[in-house]
Amino acid sequence: MATKQHFRIEEVAQSTGLTPRALRFYEEKGLLIPAQRTPGGHRLYTADEVASLVRIKELKQLLGFSLGEIRDLVESEHPTARNTAAQRSALERILAAVRDKRSRLARLEQALRRRMADLGRRS
Repeated sequence: MATKQHFRIEEVAQSTGLTPRALRFYEEKGLLIPAQRTPGGHRLYTADEVASLVRIKELKQLLGFSLGEIRDLVESEHPTARNTAAQRSALERILAAVRDKRSRLARLEQALRRRMADLGRRS
C-alpha cells in the first residue's frame, strides 16, 4: 500500500501563493484540517489538501466568496455531511451567489467589449 506524500506548511505556502499565516487562519476557521502533524506539532498536508487550498483561494480571491460561504460549501462536501435542510439552504445561497457573480461578470464583459469597440472606431 502506497503512502501519501505530505508537505510542510512552508512548501504549501510557496506552491499556493498563500502565507503560512493564511493557512493557519483557514484551519482556525474550519476550512481545512491538515492530514497529520509531526511529533513536534508541525502541520503536514496531502496533495488533496493542497488542491482544496487552491480552490479556497480561487473562491475567495477570484470569485469574492466570503469565508462563511466557503465553509458552508466545504462542510456540505465532507464525507460525513448529512443531507439536511440547513445544508441545502447553504448550497442554494452559494448557487445564487454564483449566478449573481456570473451575471455581473457578463455585464462587465459587455461593457469592456463596447469600450474596446469605441476605441477601435476612434483610431
